[in-house]
Amino acid sequence: MALCVLWPCLALGQADETPQTISLEATTTSIDRASNEFSIEGVRITQGELSIEADLATASGLDFAASEWEFSGNVTIAIESAVIAAERAVFSFDSHQLVMGELLGDPVTFEDTQPQREERVRGTSSRVHYDNVAGTVRMEGDAALVVGPNEIRGCDLIYDLTQEQVASGTSDCGEPFTILIVPPAEEETPEADSPEPI
Repeated sequence: MALCVLWPCLALGQADETPQTISLEATTTSIDRASNEFSIEGVRITQGELSIEADLATASGLDFAASEWEFSGNVTIAIESAVIAAERAVFSFDSHQLVMGELLGDPVTFEDTQPQREERVRGTSSRVHYDNVAGTVRMEGDAALVVGPNEIRGCDLIYDLTQEQVASGTSDCGEPFTILIVPPAEEETPEADSPEPI
């Protein structure tokens, strides 16, 4: 069974642009009439270049006007060139657009592969807070972010998807903000030919 529900919505962060459409697809759906809670398996939600996939989602009504959705099992959210994968997540929608999400995993993984950039950005942490309005990914708990050969570590790292910048968050955990810089490998120069003995 495939379910596709279409609602008009605001463009992400831009009220004056052409409204986008939210598409919800699933393999099976069920509803608890006592609580009006929907249970959706094999769910995929898309809106423009944003997509959310999971094995299971639950929500109180198929409404994105002002609602919270819980996802579990192989949760993946893709935002243009960035992908976040987790075991479970809670996403909040308002005015028919994604506002934010809390993702949990062991670990949560993050990857950004901008085609204009030669080096991809990869990160891991136990919790990720994604702010769709600000365009930021906040990694909390044993966070690590790898940019090319270099690695940034801390208990709270913030990555700006638009500016492609990394910043440290709170330092209340007592762990230092650490940057590991790997020098480029030196190119081997061919040895000069030794003169032949006379």
